[in-house]
Amino acid sequence: IYWQRAHEVYPERTLWGPSGVTPSDVAQGDLGNCWLMAAISAVAEYPERIENVFLNDSVNEYGKYCLNLYMLGVPNTVCIDDQLPFKKNEWTGYENLFYGQVGSEDALWGPLIEKALAKNVGNYWHLDTGINADGVSMLNGSPYDEIRHWDTRSNMTVDSFWDLIRSHDRD
Repeated sequence: IYWQRAHEVYPERTLWGPSGVTPSDVAQGDLGNCWLMAAISAVAEYPERIENVFLNDSVNEYGKYCLNLYMLGVPNTVCIDDQLPFKKNEWTGYENLFYGQVGSEDALWGPLIEKALAKNVGNYWHLDTGINADGVSMLNGSPYDEIRHWDTRSNMTVDSFWDLIRSHDRD
């Protein structure tokens, strides 16, 4: 693993990509953080929610970004640079990001959010395994409740469960 500045390796790529934020901008790399990448992708269903995470959204000469993240619901501003971990395929010589990948539209925001969250929790390896709801909460500070509809102690019916989901759905 070696570190390089994203804007030097990918000079044509932008923070948001040509179509802006899309869920397909997020791709998992060589870390067991599918829970987090799925959460980031889910939040990207509403692009303004991802855009609101970034305090600055234009590339500057220093490659610095500051993001609004949350730990246990408490807001925390995390500042990072665009130095990302890369790996080189010894047979092909092809360089690629080691952890979070740029998605289908070559947007850089996904790997940058992953890096900021890694910094927020200590390092990338602390993101290995987790719960999707925690990932969403880290991005927007929202609380969550786990409802185990299969639990025999629950008095939830299928209809009441769907009614609860629909009551929180955004039009």
